[in-house]
Amino acid sequence: MIPYIEGLSAANWQKSSRTARHQSLVQLEHALAAQENREPCLVELDPAGDSPYDGRYDPETKTIHITEDYVKNNTPYQAVHTLLEESRHAYQHDAVLKNDSSRAENEEQFNDWKMAYTGGKLSGKPDLEKWQPVEVDARKSANQGVVEMYGESSDGVKEIFDLQQDTYRDESGELQERARQAVAETYAAKQIAPAMLGLGNDTVEPSLKEGYDHDQSYGF
Repeated sequence: MIPYIEGLSAANWQKSSRTARHQSLVQLEHALAAQENREPCLVELDPAGDSPYDGRYDPETKTIHITEDYVKNNTPYQAVHTLLEESRHAYQHDAVLKNDSSRAENEEQFNDWKMAYTGGKLSGKPDLEKWQPVEVDARKSANQGVVEMYGESSDGVKEIFDLQQDTYRDESGELQERARQAVAETYAAKQIAPAMLGLGNDTVEPSLKEGYDHDQSYGF
């Protein structure tokens, strides 16, 4: 269940200042983190053009970044959807850090998360990045969240879903399968490299504990 935040209703958002809107997003992230038994992320607004992503989760700093354009918008839907999507990445990452497979739907999903957050994340492959299992899961979670909050018939929610129809087309599931395989191959290569240098798995574990480098942040 998505926690109720008064400032995120469409009517209240429209009459709120940008600072108040930002604070409402922060409140939602804190409420979600409390539900999920994890530390809340910082929520920062990025100036338009500063990042190629409208939203992203940085595992190293435990920060959710959202383009400030979404907070300037007089409707809350895109900002809330982005917060929910990046918060889901924080949830995935926290499950991996705690090695808690019970937080995933099944063992396969948890293994997908673990590979992504320990070296398998795709970068530089724009045709597949958005089909990585962690991204598909985060979009699905955010979609369910905005429907719960605003209703499927809401114009703002319909607009988000219409945009996704244009951007994410994979009726056969081929792209998702290719992305899953690419993540597995990238992960395997990262694990093999230390072994070839005569190093043990100890060299891999710190990245799991500390998070990725900044160029491996998640989100679109």
